[in-house]
Amino acid sequence: MSLRVDFYISAMDSIEKCYPQVCRLTEKIYQQQRKAYIHTENLRQAQHLDELLWTFCDTSFIPHHFIDANNKLNAPIQIGYQQMPDDMQDVLINLTLETLEFDQKFQRIIKFLPANTQWKTTLREHYRLYRDQGCELFNHKIP
Repeated sequence: MSLRVDFYISAMDSIEKCYPQVCRLTEKIYQQQRKAYIHTENLRQAQHLDELLWTFCDTSFIPHHFIDANNKLNAPIQIGYQQMPDDMQDVLINLTLETLEFDQKFQRIIKFLPANTQWKTTLREHYRLYRDQGCELFNHKIP
């Protein structure tokens, strides 16, 4: 089974403005009883996304936690920026411009593409890289 990579193409001009869509997609992943790791650029972004997952919808509950060296809980949704979770996850939501050395350990990778020249250029390179590795590639337009 080949790795599935989904690119979510947004009209928003920054990755932070895509966070409401990230929350909705994370909720959907959780409802499918799958595990996900959300990788952010830095601590500030990880904390912001952590707070949003608690507050983005009044009727939603998404058990999650922020991982770091001191926090080794095993919630179905994990958020981090420095390290991969210890246990295997189904889905990697990579909210950075980098490809991760551990991304092949997941069944599915999700990348968000804001309407930003730097992101477009870099993620086009990632698209070619994943294509050349034989991954299944899918594009989704989001508002």
